[in-house]
Amino acid sequence: TPEGHVPDADLGVPWETCMPMGTSWSWVPNEQYKSTQEIIRTLVQVVSRGGSLLLNIGPRPDGRLDSSAYQRLREVGAWLKVNGEAEYGTRAAELGPQGALGCTRSKDGKAIYLFGEAGDQPWSVAWTGDRSPQATVLGSGRKLRVQRNKERLMIAVAGSGPAKPASGLFVVKLLL
Repeated sequence: TPEGHVPDADLGVPWETCMPMGTSWSWVPNEQYKSTQEIIRTLVQVVSRGGSLLLNIGPRPDGRLDSSAYQRLREVGAWLKVNGEAEYGTRAAELGPQGALGCTRSKDGKAIYLFGEAGDQPWSVAWTGDRSPQATVLGSGRKLRVQRNKERLMIAVAGSGPAKPASGLFVVKLLL
């Protein structure tokens, strides 16, 4: 259980990162919480590397949470409502994504999920399959252009993200 950080790679055994939403494991007046984007990035990194995330939130002495904590939880929940299939019940996928933040594979092996932000550069994924998969953006169903060479897929992601995501992060589903 690496505490307070995410390992650089899959540990090869079940593992969990324990991390506070703010700077402390207990309640602190005027706590500075991580941004929604930082929390989701951490979740993506952990799951893409085969782990689980235990996100600590220290309650006030009366048991309530700070309004900022509630807001972050709502925003992470909204992101998971759209992109949860790429997180829940998946496993790490070692495809050497370039441009993407990480990737997971569905339990049945029929889909790969790439996490990231839209940019001008295409994402590149190590690929040895016989054919190119279909690529769509979760939440919008928008189809993306996929080009294939001998060893990699190139996925055009410019402008692919959702219109106003709280986190700025989105997921591309490769249907195998």
